[in-house]
Parts: sequence; C-alpha cells; structure tokens
Amino acid sequence: MPVPQFETYRPSGRFHIPATGIAFGVALLAGLVVGGIYGALEAVNPLIYFTIIGTFFLGIGLGFVDTKLVTFARIRAPWLGVVLALWTAFWGIYGSWMGWMSTFLWQVDEAMFVWDPITLVSLMMLVMEQGAWEIKGHTPTGMELQAIWAIEALIIVGAAVWTAFGQAREPYCEVSGAWYELEYENILLEAMDADSVKRACANGDLTAIAARPITGLDELLVAKLQVGQGPPEVGALTFEKVVITVDKNGKKQEKRTTVVRQMVVRDDLLQKARAMPYEAEQARSQPSELEV
Repeated sequence: MPVPQFETYRPSGRFHIPATGIAFGVALLAGLVVGGIYGALEAVNPLIYFTIIGTFFLGIGLGFVDTKLVTFARIRAPWLGVVLALWTAFWGIYGSWMGWMSTFLWQVDEAMFVWDPITLVSLMMLVMEQGAWEIKGHTPTGMELQAIWAIEALIIVGAAVWTAFGQAREPYCEVSGAWYELEYENILLEAMDADSVKRACANGDLTAIAARPITGLDELLVAKLQVGQGPPEVGALTFEKVVITVDKNGKKQEKRTTVVRQMVVRDDLLQKARAMPYEAEQARSQPSELEV
C-alpha cells in the first residue's frame, strides 16, 4: 500500500550571519565557564557517582545553552546547529579539564592555573599513568581511564548535539522572521495506528483523528500545533504515539514515538487543526467504554 503523501516542514538552511558569529563567541565562553565549574567540583568531590551525574548535567547544561544560541542566531540549518554544538562541547570539555587540573594542583599545594593545551595534555598523560580516583579499591589507569574519559565526552557531546539539532529543525516563519508560536501541545486523543493517522492527514480529515472518545489510557495519540504568523498564517502539526506501561516496581513509564512530524497546514486545514482541541473535548464528554 502506498504511503499517504502530505507536506511537512523543512528547514530553509538559512542563518543570521552576525548573530551566528556572536553565538559561537558566547558558546566558547559558556563552555569554558560551565565546564570549568564542573571540573573544579569534580576535583573537590571525586566520587564516581558525582562524576556520572555531573557529566549528564554538564551535557544538559551545554545543550540548554546551544538551544538558546540557535534560537537567538535564528539558525535554521541543522548542520550548523550540530557544528555549534560540537564547538560548545569541545570548549566545555576543555574547560572541565582546566578546572579539574587547576583545582587538583591547588589541593596538593602546587597552585597553578592551567590553561595552555601543551601543559594541560602533559598533565593529563601523568594522570592517565597514575590514575585520579578509585572505584571500590581499584584505580583506573591507561586504556581503562581513556575509555571512561571517552564515555564522558560522548555523553557531553551527544546531549549538546541532540538539543541543538532539534532546535534548528523547529519551524521558522521566513516571512515574519520569527519562530513558530506554540498554540497547543499534549492534546490527548484516542490511539490510532500510524497508517490511519497518515491517511487522515493526507486526506485533510483531522476530525477523524480528533472526534473520537478515548477508550483506554495505556495507549494514546497526542497532538501539537505550532503556527507561524506570516502572512499568511501557516501551521505545523505533529502527532505522537504515547504508550504507558507500569514496571515491576509499580512505576509508570512513558514511551513516545513520532507518527507525523510537523505536517504543514494552511487555510481551511489550519482551522481544522485549531479546532482539534474542541473536537477532542466534545468527544470526551460523550459516554465511553471507560464509563460503562
């Protein structure tokens, strides 16, 4: 069966050159500062659990910075968002080593601010030979320590790249020069299989998706609408499948899968998309199998 066809938003690939230059400058400073603080704290508190949690927080923090910088520079080129993220992550990792090494030397009464790469690499080689901390009486050195450092770097780089790439793919109105505004999200709808959702979207029959009472809470469809002001107004409609499960400890877990990402809706179809929350509410007000 052929896949139903409908238009989806595609980034223009454009970016604001002066603002992008500023973004790269700010990213360098932010990476050094945030990374330096993380490195200093890790040197003071070398527990492996702190290192693991801190690494994730550093990656998330740099990703947050990149998201704001991509938004500020109006970067609609995902590749450039990735480059910015790699740049930020590099300086974040470099800053963390500056902070860690400088704090470590201060602790052993060798007060020295390490900033140049030659000295920093030389000291890193010494740390790699002798180790820096213990895990249950074992001190990682050599290739083992390099592997740990590589994993930490991948976590930091991965978090930064994922967030920056995602923001650069967000819908942007080239006419008004602004990012699309969020009109609604997480509108709960009755679950549908992916092909049915795509077919309804291709036919412009959004009522078939929204105007159905919810019969179960373990599997749902959620909708999000973003609108660019234009003129004319243009929307981007996204549907996600949400599956809710309960693990053996009784904790709920939620898994989201994108079914339709940023389908372009204009004119009458945009009005139908705007009417979906009302139609969903009307459908919920009707008796369903949950109430029988």
